[in-house]
Amino acid sequence: MALDDYLEPEVGVAAAVAAMLTTPAARRLLRRGVVRALAGTLAAGEALASAARGAGRAHGNAPRDPLPPAGALRDIVEPAPPGSAAP
Repeated sequence: MALDDYLEPEVGVAAAVAAMLTTPAARRLLRRGVVRALAGTLAAGEALASAARGAGRAHGNAPRDPLPPAGALRDIVEPAPPGSAAP
């Protein structure tokens, strides 16, 4: 690489970013940011799971329609053959 290549703005920016990320203070800041982001993600997931459990409990306590007797729908779907006695 020639000297002109080192004077281009893209190369200078890349070198400045690389130098900044290798300092202990920048690494500490980056590590704290990653830890806090992970903690926030876990907290949000726990909040969603808790809300889903609460909604499930609320749904479980809702009044339900009684189920029909076991053979009631069978007569509608499969009518008895002609000449046989209905149950």
